[in-house]
Amino acid sequence: MRTHFDFLEQPEMDTSVGLFYAMVEENVDRLHHLIEDVTEEELYYKGSDGDENSMAQLLNHLTYVDVRWVFRIKGEALPDSLEAEHGPMVDKDGKLPVVTSLSVQELIEKQRYVLALLKETCQALHDDDLARWIPYEEERQATIRWGLWHMADHHRYHQAHINRLRLSYAKGEMGSL
Repeated sequence: MRTHFDFLEQPEMDTSVGLFYAMVEENVDRLHHLIEDVTEEELYYKGSDGDENSMAQLLNHLTYVDVRWVFRIKGEALPDSLEAEHGPMVDKDGKLPVVTSLSVQELIEKQRYVLALLKETCQALHDDDLARWIPYEEERQATIRWGLWHMADHHRYHQAHINRLRLSYAKGEMGSL
């Protein structure tokens, strides 16, 4: 059991950039710890009424949002190959796309790959870059600092959904015994 808490220092990054990166990394790690033991059935469970996003959908969504942020921060367009692998943001009905036939380990590996891209990107940043404005969705803009914070916060937000799905699944499983 973990008894000491702090963000891992990132000696290859400027201090503030390293702190923001560590916030993202910590939340990704927490999420992975939460889901590492889920079964395939639980991974694709869509709530007691079958109308919620599954853990697989939420994990895929987080990966897609994160990879988009990485390329925004880099000032580059998202490569078509990554768009095809992780996207789209929503389906034709405005809902998270259905995810099928991926294991929890495959979804974690995809997130780890994007986290490695983010780390590489952050290693090239300086603390002054955090205040740089970058294009966000539609015609909005955000600072790199806000984008990194948003990535960490977004993972925590969906962690709550995943926790609730796990509780609901466990209740359903216990109720059927």
